[in-house]
This record gives sequence, structure tokens and C-alpha cells, in this order.
Amino acid sequence: MGLRQTSLVRLRYLLTVISVLIIILNFIFIEDFGNPNHLSGNLLAVEAYLLLIYCLLYYLSKLREDDSDITSGPDFWVVIGLSIYVVINFFVFLFYVPMIYHDSLLAERIWNVHNIAYILLCIFITRAFYDSARHQFAV
Repeated sequence: MGLRQTSLVRLRYLLTVISVLIIILNFIFIEDFGNPNHLSGNLLAVEAYLLLIYCLLYYLSKLREDDSDITSGPDFWVVIGLSIYVVINFFVFLFYVPMIYHDSLLAERIWNVHNIAYILLCIFITRAFYDSARHQFAV
């Protein structure tokens, strides 16, 4: 159960270092973080992209384990929900700030896509809690 990805430790470390560098560069050169009304779409898109990479690494580790029932653990359901959330919201986050300036009504409506994806994420997390409790009391 859990994330046993011993062969991908260097890649995870490299991704962490690169993401911290991107965040620092974004803070310094690209975004206006002095404005409290500013939403950082670039930062949210990078975050979604990195989370998707980590989800894909999780799936890869599950496939390497040769486990016959990969859906048995609660961690699988959390990662499924997170994967769906970031896949749906990557483009919402990426284009949200330009959309605000060009068509604020469309930006307001497209945020409902984010809300629906968030509800799906919460449903999958609830499923993980349900499976965890069911496995705990099934002994």
C-alpha cells in the first residue's frame, strides 16, 4: 500500500527542486503578487501539472507492483480523484487570468467547471475514507 517508488526517487527529487525554482522565478519576475486582487493562473497551472506528474508516477508504481487488485487501497481512490481534478483544471487555471480580462462572464461560468471537478475530488476522497474504514473494521 503506499507510494513505494524506489526507482524514481531521483526523479521526484528533481521535480521538487524544479518546481521550487519555478515558483521562485514566478514570484520574482512574472506575477504581480503585491496586488491582493490578482489570481496567479500560471502558478496554479504549474501546480496542476506537477500534481499530474506525481499521479502518473503513482500509477506507474502500482503497475510495477503486479498487484491483482489495485483498487483495493484508499490511496488509489485519492489519486484517481486528484488526477481527474488536475486534468480538468489545468486548462482552466492556465487560461483563467486572460479570460477574466477578455470575457469576465465566461470566466465566471468556466469556474463552475472547477467547482464540479472539486466536488468529484471530494467524492473520491470520501470513497477512500469509506474503504479505509471498511478495511479497518472488516478484521
